[in-house]
Amino acid sequence: MKVLVRPRPGFVDVVDRLAPEIRGDNEVLIRIHYAGICGGDLTYFRGVGHTAHVSDSFIVCHEAVGVVESDASDLVGSTVVIDPLITCTSCSQCIAGRPQLCPDRLDMGYGADGVAAELVKVDRSQVLKVSDQLAAQNGVLIHGLAAVLHSLSRVPDLKRVKSARVIGPGPAGLMFALRLRQLGIETLLIGRKSWRLELANSLGIQTLEIGESSSMPSGFELTVDTTGSAGVLEAALSTMPTRGNLLLYAPGDFRLDATIVFRRELNIFGSTGAPGTMSAAIEVLKSHHQDYAHLLTHDFTLAEGQKAFDLASSQPTNRGKFLKAYMCLV
Repeated sequence: MKVLVRPRPGFVDVVDRLAPEIRGDNEVLIRIHYAGICGGDLTYFRGVGHTAHVSDSFIVCHEAVGVVESDASDLVGSTVVIDPLITCTSCSQCIAGRPQLCPDRLDMGYGADGVAAELVKVDRSQVLKVSDQLAAQNGVLIHGLAAVLHSLSRVPDLKRVKSARVIGPGPAGLMFALRLRQLGIETLLIGRKSWRLELANSLGIQTLEIGESSSMPSGFELTVDTTGSAGVLEAALSTMPTRGNLLLYAPGDFRLDATIVFRRELNIFGSTGAPGTMSAAIEVLKSHHQDYAHLLTHDFTLAEGQKAFDLASSQPTNRGKFLKAYMCLV
């Protein structure tokens, strides 16, 4: 079968591998139809951040939609998505329902083989059925949306939050803004001048274009940062109100002014993964699929994998109207 691997940073290649075979009652064989490319995949592609020392030629990508070909249940023929988190299931964090914090955690696509393959074998617990009401390719948005839902769950009393600002109009930022608006929270999406802000406006999201000399608007109960930029985080922190909430979604450098946190009793939260939220994401996407579908702007074949990753990892000024790409394998 054909698979897409990363032999070294900056390069992906289509190679042949033996097709996986079902050997246990809990295993499911899935023919992949679509594989999405997200920020975590680009980190591994570049060989930076937490994947800097990962050199194995893993099959890339972790967002997938496919059809079950073989298993021991009634899923055969069903359209499904894959939960890409692999854990030990037996440590204290797993038992406590926090698998994303498992010390032996592996993420498909850059800690283990991923989903950019004609056939993928996973444990039955990693498989979720997708509603027939969704266009199949939209399923590649489910894991990213699930991560957003988990991130928002870290904010105490989110239902009481009246105002929020989301920094960064990329796919994650747009997902946060859409979801917060759907929850009835007055939301402002902040970013540099871009067609992405225009798209957000067309989706009913209030936006603010901010430049090098612009000041960060203040007074929002919740701030969500999707940039990981030290300068942006510093500006965000300095403009937070008393007992405001800062939600960190992207990795990066953070120069923390502890005095501000101390004097204003600020709350800072981090999040990782999408533990137990993929089913909820499927329901959200089913109800609001027309909004989220705008995030998918480019499609490629598996043979065009290098082109897809090059475009996704290029400078914003070279990407045109790009938000998120996926590869079609059928």
